[in-house]
Amino acid sequence: TMAEPETSFASRLILASAFGIVGTAVRYGLQNIAVESNVPSLPAMMALIVGCFVMGIVQQLGDAIPSWLSYAIGTGFCGACTTFSSWQASAAIVAIDARETHPPAEQGYGWLTLLLLGGFVSSGAYHAGAKLTRGLFLSEAEGTTIKPITVSKWIVYIFILLAIGIVLLLGLLLDEPVLLYAALLFAPLGVVARACLGARYNTPNRPLGTFLANITGTLLLAVLIVVAKRHPHDAVRGCQIGFTGSLTTVSSFIKELAKLPARTAVVYTIASVGIAQALLIAIVGGDAWS
Repeated sequence: TMAEPETSFASRLILASAFGIVGTAVRYGLQNIAVESNVPSLPAMMALIVGCFVMGIVQQLGDAIPSWLSYAIGTGFCGACTTFSSWQASAAIVAIDARETHPPAEQGYGWLTLLLLGGFVSSGAYHAGAKLTRGLFLSEAEGTTIKPITVSKWIVYIFILLAIGIVLLLGLLLDEPVLLYAALLFAPLGVVARACLGARYNTPNRPLGTFLANITGTLLLAVLIVVAKRHPHDAVRGCQIGFTGSLTTVSSFIKELAKLPARTAVVYTIASVGIAQALLIAIVGGDAWS
């Protein structure tokens, strides 16, 4: 029956992990395209847009799709596609600028721009996804509830297996396929860790689990950035991309901000960004300036 898998946390974790592999692959590909295009922007920008846009769609659909599928897409694909730690690291590295290639005022401007850009673009993508879904599935005559959409679990299973297979085959065309495979190997661990923290500590008005996942993942990324400078192995870089990238999430962060009371949302944002920046600047900056 449909009720059994919905009540099994273990089955949800397995499916979310599979979706997380695809989300990580999408993020990896989009970030590589951004880096190779030499367009001056946040490298993870398009990944943030895609992940938060899909999260907005899933949240607006609500009960119209099975809860196990909503969980797998939101926690797995969207959570792994949007990485809080990389967003924060991109800004912190601009602020650190150990080579002193820019005046302090320009560093500060670039740092603030990346922080605001990531936040506002992610929020805009989330609300755009929700708005588009309302426009496509709802009319004034239908009210505010989207009619249930029938989804076969077997079709979802086949689709996700095919998607993972395609990702693995396309990886062979890359210059560094081992790095991608290492990232995909670490990704499910990050998804599971974040999901367990969320299940244990998140409440409707206190997303402590997501906060812990984002801060822990950012701390680990800061350490790995320093380690990678001395030992640039694929395993270290794969852990950066796969584990910390999937442990931390912007899509869930934005979703929670949209639902929290205004004062709580402000405190949550300042605490998350402030602590993340302090950790990155202290660890990565301390190493760069020493």
